[in-house]
Amino acid sequence: MATTREDVFRILDAVESNKVRAMVDLHNRWSPPFNEAYQAVTRGDLGEVYSAYFRLNDIKWVATDMLPWASKSSILWFLGSHSLDTLRWFFQDEVKRVYCVSRDGILKSLGVDTVDEYLTTLEFRNGGIAQKENGWITPNANPCINDIKFNILGTKGMIEIDASNHRMIQIFSDNKVIVPDIIVQNSIFGKPKGFAFESIRCFVDCILDGSDFPVTIYDAANTSLAILAIMESARTRMPVEVKY
Repeated sequence: MATTREDVFRILDAVESNKVRAMVDLHNRWSPPFNEAYQAVTRGDLGEVYSAYFRLNDIKWVATDMLPWASKSSILWFLGSHSLDTLRWFFQDEVKRVYCVSRDGILKSLGVDTVDEYLTTLEFRNGGIAQKENGWITPNANPCINDIKFNILGTKGMIEIDASNHRMIQIFSDNKVIVPDIIVQNSIFGKPKGFAFESIRCFVDCILDGSDFPVTIYDAANTSLAILAIMESARTRMPVEVKY
């Protein structure tokens, strides 16, 4: 939504005072395995959500070649916002306190002045705890651009997701293995498909029929504010309370 506290509240004030509708594209909520897991959680299949782990990483190519602005940003804004929103969504709770450590050097040696990875502990207001990992230094030879591993534990059950190695389709040659992206964004008969497009379609549908967005503007605001606390914690190497 924004990368400073001031801009978060400027946007909130503008949306509220002008009575407009707004949604931030935190599209992991439309990811089929994550949405299926969320439905199981809301049915009570896991009992009380107790703890979680989320690894969401990219290969180096994303920072060195795909994004010309990577040195001016952070993997926390690029991927960390999606993983944090997903955890908030599953816990149905806000982050109270964060503790983060980070490391840099690999991307800087490649000419991209940005942090390599962040490892973050999250404490939620109602007692839930989670670990999340965000980095963009996975080897370029990894068949999938994204490295996505998720585990959520409840008092009555557990769910595991490996969304990076789906193995539904793999293309082999003498030189390489290709795993086509058929979940995030692909094309069928020239039409864009995948959950990265479904979130945009949902936004348009909600505008047309007046229904509520699956991601509220406050979801996006609180995700950004928690990311800012994570960045502060990584700088100070101390726990930081999230200020809403």
